[in-house]
Amino acid sequence: MTFSPVIDSTDQNFEQDVLHASHDALVLVDFWAPWCGPCRQLTPTLEKIVKGFNNTVRLVKINIDESPAFAGQLGVQSIPAVFAFYQGRPVDGFMGAKPESQIVQFIDRLIQSLGITNSQADLMAQVEGLMAAKDFPAACQILSGILNDDPEDSDAVGLFTTSLLSMGDLEGLRVFLEGLSPAMAKLPAVLKVKARLELVKDAPVGDDLDAMRAVLASPPEQANEQEWQARLALSLNHFLLDEVDSAFALLLDGLRRDATWAEGKALLLRLFEAQGIVDPQVVRARRQLSALLFS
Repeated sequence: MTFSPVIDSTDQNFEQDVLHASHDALVLVDFWAPWCGPCRQLTPTLEKIVKGFNNTVRLVKINIDESPAFAGQLGVQSIPAVFAFYQGRPVDGFMGAKPESQIVQFIDRLIQSLGITNSQADLMAQVEGLMAAKDFPAACQILSGILNDDPEDSDAVGLFTTSLLSMGDLEGLRVFLEGLSPAMAKLPAVLKVKARLELVKDAPVGDDLDAMRAVLASPPEQANEQEWQARLALSLNHFLLDEVDSAFALLLDGLRRDATWAEGKALLLRLFEAQGIVDPQVVRARRQLSALLFS
């Protein structure tokens, strides 16, 4: 299960947000109140620190004016009060506002003493699993933490750009690409995303797609402009959804009907470039294209 690294919670959600969540990470509970001056100093520091631990540590903020029950059970007599939970139980804590260095030391000591691990390899494996499940926002959250520590992590850069494109955050993707160093901008994964981004503006949506599917459900005996436009649009849509073989098949089938179809061939070559010329799906499709054109 994936969690946000910083959340607000209540007595009603304490069991889920703290006790259950602490089986997957070290959870810090920040008991605070709006009238508490030191709380306003401590909470932003906690948020900053926790976000740098890449989901190894999470922060749960509880307003004791609205949710006093668990603060009372834990014997909180003054705030701010921070309790660390792991494996469903409190393991340590501190009272009052602390400087950032002391809080980092507090967390590091707990991570070491409790044997909590969340290596770079573990994080990347988690990201790949999330992307396979199409949970791109959660993948981006982890990758943001990795890139915050190392903006030149090429694997993270490639996966982050792919995730942003897949979740449709085109503006965020453009901003991220503009901020890349020259070396990162030349990564194969980044070049692939850039090529796909160029294709996005031509992609149809909604009712247009249904109409085009209807055209290809019973294509005319002789191919016409309506069929060509349907094949172009649907192929592009499949490609942007990462249904690469389906995208290629639509264009290749059109070229089987008419090998002189220039627009279909041009789009197919653009899709080859966007996917990467050494990609196995591209290699197969190029062979089929060569057979059609030169047989």
